[in-house]
Amino acid sequence: MKKLILVFSLLSTCMTIWSQEIKNIQASTTDDYMIIAYDLKGDADALYDVKIHFLKADSTKITPRTLNGDIGRVTAGSGKTIVWNVYKDIDGVEGTLTPVIKAKEIKSDGAIDKSTVKPMPIPGMPDKIMDVLTDQIGGKKERKKIRVGLRLGIGNSGVITEQREFFFANRRSFLVGPYLRWNINKRMYLQPEILFQTQHYDELLSPEEKVIHRHNYGRAQLMAGVAAIPGIHFNAGLYYGFLASGQDYNDLTVVSQTQTSSSLAPAGVDELPINDQEFGYLLGASVSVGQGAFVIGWIYSRSFDDLITADYSLGDQLIVGQKLLNRSSHFFIQKSF
Repeated sequence: MKKLILVFSLLSTCMTIWSQEIKNIQASTTDDYMIIAYDLKGDADALYDVKIHFLKADSTKITPRTLNGDIGRVTAGSGKTIVWNVYKDIDGVEGTLTPVIKAKEIKSDGAIDKSTVKPMPIPGMPDKIMDVLTDQIGGKKERKKIRVGLRLGIGNSGVITEQREFFFANRRSFLVGPYLRWNINKRMYLQPEILFQTQHYDELLSPEEKVIHRHNYGRAQLMAGVAAIPGIHFNAGLYYGFLASGQDYNDLTVVSQTQTSSSLAPAGVDELPINDQEFGYLLGASVSVGQGAFVIGWIYSRSFDDLITADYSLGDQLIVGQKLLNRSSHFFIQKSF
């Protein structure tokens, strides 16, 4: 399992080993990269051969190979940056690491053309790399295994049926609730959730009259995320829903208000037999920032089982064999505490 947990003792107490020319070493990490910033003090007309390695707490030496930025042939100056693509070289590391940077002047018999010296390109990193460094350097940065936060979503809901399908229409819906995210590794997580979700839909009584159903569910969900590209996840999961309460409107007039599913019946309808429990599945996609610190995404849910448990009357018409499956689609944001 790949694991990147890096501790620099809050940098203020970090042991720093450097030659005479290296100053102000600072280190931080993103999901995949370790970023080392430093100042190279020396002759403005000279070139330096810069090398880096890391020492673990037990003095074990790690020599990175996949490096970009100000490494190799470097001119003197401040704000130099080295970026190590950690997972290209190792599966992961945890514990305390001490960056060791050494610089040796490159001797030359003639004049050195410094215009040919450029930092190694940094593929796959943000365009504003110094903004990233500004946000991260100066504090502890490590992969968070567990995140707890709040999810908010808005979308629409309705029912799926093979009988009288034109008598039903979708309505606006929302969801809210806490979650716990377990980052298994950089590309996979599991997320149990407890949500409140409204399930809205219309049912036509006649060309001039309809009933607006509003059913309030408590949901326990388990969602998984798998990323082909770090930060962009495909989501899938299962949920259990319990019908806590509901209201039914005849157009915009409340015709019944209930606390249990057994009496959810609009005007002209004998008792509407609705299951108060359901199981279903989830599918979606999301974009994650900071190992789940902030997420935006879309999720689709659908119940497995029929919500209607018996025939019922709708005005002077007996509805026989009606089957309804809850469905919903929401765009959401979630933020960890």
